[in-house]
Amino acid sequence: MFKKNSGELEWKLVETVKADRYTVTGLEKGTTQFFKVRARNVCSVGPYSTEITVTLKFVPSPVEITNSGVDACQLNMSWNTPTDDGGSKIIGYKVHVRSSDLMFLELKECSKVGVETTCSVPMSLFYKDPFNLNAKDMISIKVLSYNAIGDSTSAVSKDTVRVQMPPTLPRPTLHKQNIDTIELKWDAPEGTTDADKVEYVLSW
Repeated sequence: MFKKNSGELEWKLVETVKADRYTVTGLEKGTTQFFKVRARNVCSVGPYSTEITVTLKFVPSPVEITNSGVDACQLNMSWNTPTDDGGSKIIGYKVHVRSSDLMFLELKECSKVGVETTCSVPMSLFYKDPFNLNAKDMISIKVLSYNAIGDSTSAVSKDTVRVQMPPTLPRPTLHKQNIDTIELKWDAPEGTTDADKVEYVLSW
C-alpha cells in the first residue's frame, strides 16, 4: 500500500502485508490523504488500484458558554457554536448539570439535535430527582457539541447561578399586642437571603 499527502508529488510505501486490510495510524487531523494498493505474487506485480481520497475528520472544538442566568425562577442558558466543526457537520449539543452527588448528569430538556444554542428550563427541575439540589446550591453547567466523529470537550460554566425554590411555609407568631393592634412576626423562608425578592401576603 502506498500513500501521499495533499500537495505531495511522490508516493510513499506504507507497508507490505499479506492480509486484505491495514490500519494506518499517526495521521494528522484535518489533512487529506491519498492511498492506492497493488498486489504481487511470484509471477509479477499487478497494476495500481484507483486512488482513495480521505479527509481526516475529528471532533468539534469546545463551545463557549455565553450566559447562564435566572429570570422568574427559570434558568436561561446560551452558548456559541464551535469555532471548528472538525470537518463534520455539528449534529447537536449535550447539556449536563452537576447534581447533589457532584456528578454531572445530562439535562435532557436541553440536549438537542440541531443548531439551536439556547435553552430555558424551570428551576423546579433541579430540586427533584435526579439532581436533588437545595436552596443556595450553585448550579454548574457543562455544554458540549458533537458530530459524526464524537463529542467535543466540555465547556464548564462559572458557578454564579444559585438554585431558586418556592418559599417554604412561614410560621407566624404573635410578637406584640396592644389594645387595638397586634404585631405578627415570622422567619424568612428557608434558603432565602436579604437579596431575594420575597413578599408576604397576609389574609384575615
